Amino acid sequence: MYSPTCYTTSTADPICLQGTTAVPFVPVAGIIIGMSVFGLLSDALGRRWGSRLTVSFMLLGSIILTVANGTNLAGQFIMFNIGMFLFALGVGGEYPMAASSASERSETEKLPRGRTVAFTFANQGWGNMINTAITLFFLQVTGVGGCVSADAPGGKNVNKLDPATGNTSTFQNEYCNEYQMEVAWRLSFALGIPFVAGLWAYRWFILTESKMWVDRQQAKYSAEERAIIRARRIANTKLLFGRKYLPRLIGAAGGWFLWDVAFYGNKLFQGTIISAILGSAPQTLLINFEYTLLNSFIALIGYYFAAFTIDKKWMGRVRMQIMGFAVCAAFFLACGFNYSYLTEPANLGGFQVMYFLTSFFGQFGPNVTTWLLPVELFPTDVRAQAHGFSAASGKVGALLATLIFSYGNNGGKPGADWIFEVSGYFVLAGFVVTVLFVPDITNVPLAEIDRRWSMDRRAAQGETTSAVAVKE
Repeated sequence: MYSPTCYTTSTADPICLQGTTAVPFVPVAGIIIGMSVFGLLSDALGRRWGSRLTVSFMLLGSIILTVANGTNLAGQFIMFNIGMFLFALGVGGEYPMAASSASERSETEKLPRGRTVAFTFANQGWGNMINTAITLFFLQVTGVGGCVSADAPGGKNVNKLDPATGNTSTFQNEYCNEYQMEVAWRLSFALGIPFVAGLWAYRWFILTESKMWVDRQQAKYSAEERAIIRARRIANTKLLFGRKYLPRLIGAAGGWFLWDVAFYGNKLFQGTIISAILGSAPQTLLINFEYTLLNSFIALIGYYFAAFTIDKKWMGRVRMQIMGFAVCAAFFLACGFNYSYLTEPANLGGFQVMYFLTSFFGQFGPNVTTWLLPVELFPTDVRAQAHGFSAASGKVGALLATLIFSYGNNGGKPGADWIFEVSGYFVLAGFVVTVLFVPDITNVPLAEIDRRWSMDRRAAQGETTSAVAVKE
């Protein structure tokens, strides 16, 4: 979307300002809707059909993102946001779909459940890191890697060092060429299309249904029994939000919500934090993405630490989540309250270590466990919708983070110290919610969760043992 004045702060096109303001909110809205809708659809239609639909939306969205254009700037933004929404809709649906499928596959194939689900989730870490590396490559190829964005932290006050004179005030910033940047992001989206297309073909022509879902939902019932099952689907949702299971839902959804406020607050405003790490050095796009790549690599290590320890009796899900929340809260608050001291040139190394440790313990902690817990705490009948609801709660947290860290600092642009402090308080609240509401069921089979659910539902409906109950 080329516009010479699009990203400057004083002469920006009003349409450009409106469009760029909408960009962070559109994908979050699409993800929330996708998580909620496909969570319900997956429990009703099956994991295979749900997976087919989500990847179809992702493929369509990625194509539109790559070719998005219009007769004017407003048209370009409209098409871009349509593509982003459709892609995000599919991404949102992937959360309950992938988590439910992975947990059920671990049960039928006798695999370690936590490790199987965590390995599935670790692909997100690989995607983040590879995407950052690809973006770095295209920034170099298009020649804008060394430029400074006009709205980067420090803006026009960031100066380069003139190696000839050693003077930092005589060298003008090289501002980014919007056309070259547009080529870079279009190429980044285009490169992903073949991979999404391959996934689409696999799911439509090869993927098989979850055996556990089939056993629960597609037994050969009579017409009378099917009528009872339809009534039970309504009873399932009521029981999910009822007195017995609501505390679990508060633990799963509440922990995810509180974590995502901190996680996305740091992610969305990573540029501000990287600026603090760099000190007086110029923050070019290349340097920004290099730090992002390093952060992604450290986070990826955290995914695998989580995967290889989450099934151990001495760790488990709840201990890991409590540990991650506690460590991240300590580092966030320490960085916030001691920000001036930590950002002094002599102390920047320690500041960087503390910041990157929050990325490590975020994955080796609540980012992995919040994705796993909903598919373990709830049975096959409502697993995907419980996960979708919990995941959507997390993205509401991401939306709240966007609002808080954009306008919550007395209406002004937040500083890194303020971001750290607020993140620390939310993570601390996540620690409390986990302790109060999340039971540890590390070694409880999913079949046992299903059996207890059936008993609770029959008790709630006042049912007697019947042919349907036996088949359950």
